[in-house]
Amino acid sequence: MSVLIVANVIAALASLSQAVTGFGFALVLVPLLSFFLEPKLVVLISLSLGLACKVPLLLRCWREIHLQQMALISVAAMAGAVAGTRILLTADPNAMRVVIGIVVILLSIPMLFEIVHPVRRERLASGIVGVVSGVINGATSMGGPPVVLFGVNQSWPKERFRANLLGYFTVINTWTLAVLLISGDLGLEAVSWDARMVEIGEIVRAALQRTKDE
Repeated sequence: MSVLIVANVIAALASLSQAVTGFGFALVLVPLLSFFLEPKLVVLISLSLGLACKVPLLLRCWREIHLQQMALISVAAMAGAVAGTRILLTADPNAMRVVIGIVVILLSIPMLFEIVHPVRRERLASGIVGVVSGVINGATSMGGPPVVLFGVNQSWPKERFRANLLGYFTVINTWTLAVLLISGDLGLEAVSWDARMVEIGEIVRAALQRTKDE
């Protein structure tokens, strides 16, 4: 039960990051939860819970998505995700924990120092960014930062930027989750964790609502 409570606290922090910025769910959830659970299982939990977190937000802003801008990135990412899932399913769990830590550090550096170099050949860059994001997403579920950095680098308008991210994450997380469920053997365990985490979240929400009503 103690691990479940910690997992719910981590998921709540991840959801807050997602709601405020439009991304960051996996960046918060995966490194922290990997201390307590096997990385393969954590990635599945991250993809499924993250998807449930993103869809309601996407429903509010889907009209702002620039389909032409995101189509190539999404297709390239789907190809990259297949390779990434093979890494996740075959790698040693302890090695994956190290990889997850390294990925977080490497992806945080450009964000921290706001490194910006606008690219003129955006379609070519979109394909490269998509493949890189897909591989990272398949291996760790943290494939968002390459696309985030690309959007910032290309100065995408704010509202379109957030909608693009939510649309992209919904597509690539659904695809990666499907590939993992077909290829792996942790599907039922991940669903069990999702259900218990959602259940505790609902209990907490109901308790807070009762306190408010009183």
